[in-house]
Amino acid sequence: MIDTIVLYANKSQFRILEPEKFKILGGGQKEGNHGYVVYKQNHTKEELRRGIYKPRLSLTKRYVGKEGIQDLLKIEMSLPKLLFGNNFQELRDTDYQEIKSTLFTKLLEMGVQILSIDDLEVSAIHYSKNIILTDYSTPYEYLQEIKKVDYTKALDMTKTDYSNEGYSFRIRCNSYEIIFYDKLKDLLQARKSQKKAIEPDSGIQLNLFDNEKKRGPFEVLRMEVRLNKRDKIKRLFKELNIETELHFKNLFSKSISKKVLLYYLDKIKSNYPSVISLKLSNEKLLMRLISDYPEMKLRKILMVLGAKALFDEVGVRAFRELIKSFGKRKWYALRSELHNIVITSGENIFQKIEDTIRERENP
Repeated sequence: MIDTIVLYANKSQFRILEPEKFKILGGGQKEGNHGYVVYKQNHTKEELRRGIYKPRLSLTKRYVGKEGIQDLLKIEMSLPKLLFGNNFQELRDTDYQEIKSTLFTKLLEMGVQILSIDDLEVSAIHYSKNIILTDYSTPYEYLQEIKKVDYTKALDMTKTDYSNEGYSFRIRCNSYEIIFYDKLKDLLQARKSQKKAIEPDSGIQLNLFDNEKKRGPFEVLRMEVRLNKRDKIKRLFKELNIETELHFKNLFSKSISKKVLLYYLDKIKSNYPSVISLKLSNEKLLMRLISDYPEMKLRKILMVLGAKALFDEVGVRAFRELIKSFGKRKWYALRSELHNIVITSGENIFQKIEDTIRERENP
């Protein structure tokens, strides 16, 4: 569902009731001159520690000569933290009215009155899903596989980061990011240093599990798609045939969230043959190949086993680099052959993520 969202209100959509609650950040132009001044109002670390969460507000007063002052209010927040005080819990479509009421009340406490929350413009939105692991698997196992995928052909990638002691993997693009990370370890990291944690404003949920008694295996792998520019949201929605204005009420939708998350998961999967993503030993994979493809020649079986062993060790991108002297056609021919092999047993690393997004129960 939605986690972080950035909303904009123009001058006709809000009133500043207590301007003294805002602190000047920069600018400093005088009225009547061209220029701008930015005022900020955020929650404090102490408020987060006490369980008080507020949106981050940024008020820009732009001076446009004879046109006078043009005010623009930016509202940035994690919607689950606003409603629940944490983002381990996920929102449902039925939570919208409560979210709307809570946001209206919080903004009044901050000295701001919003006249129409439904129609606020969305300029950035982060879709997310927590994948709960109770089968003794760990996020690290998933991350080790995810980082091997060849993203360069599937995404307009500018950079990838595998960091924070191996508990996170980030794909950076010009106008969006895809992040997979171990949510429990990130919470522990935030206790040491919020600056090094992936999740902002974790201070409000640092003690979330302190009183919980461990009743078996419990890990959380988190997937986030962060659409950071309005133009990117529009282009993506057009590709996904999502026809809607980019207003807060319209985008508060589990259906849209699922479409976006599954779209990018599919982009990742498309460059990672399913036979390679199986959690099977070479011996078990050999047995499955012989069983499922009795007419497959030994040479091809050995090709599949060799490819899986190399992919497991160095990943797809590194493998492509190693064989580039043979030409691109050899790689695409190999990939096509691997994509055509479907094994009927064995756990696909992406299946658990997909099932969770689709809200399907695993057998």
